[in-house]
Amino acid sequence: MTSAHNDNQDHDEATAFCFAALQRLGRAYGKAIMHAVISAGLGPDQIDAGIDAALGDTEDWLRSSGICEFDVEQSIAVVRAAIIAEGKALAVLLDAKTEGGLH
Repeated sequence: MTSAHNDNQDHDEATAFCFAALQRLGRAYGKAIMHAVISAGLGPDQIDAGIDAALGDTEDWLRSSGICEFDVEQSIAVVRAAIIAEGKALAVLLDAKTEGGLH
């Protein structure tokens, strides 16, 4: 293998690791936001504010860590997608449970 191949492989592995970590972070945010929705009866504006706050905190952390602008934007998109996916998945489970689908 060439050095360039190893560098590309290392970069791909690091990218995959970071992507997975950002997805886990987004899912954790999504769970926390849905918990607040259920326990406090948050409305759509409050949910959006919670998402914006989570993304703002993540963006601040990434920037303070010296992450470049492109990677910050990509990272925020990954976290946002994971928050929304987790929230939707939990909403579906909650709906199924309240409709008698889950016991």
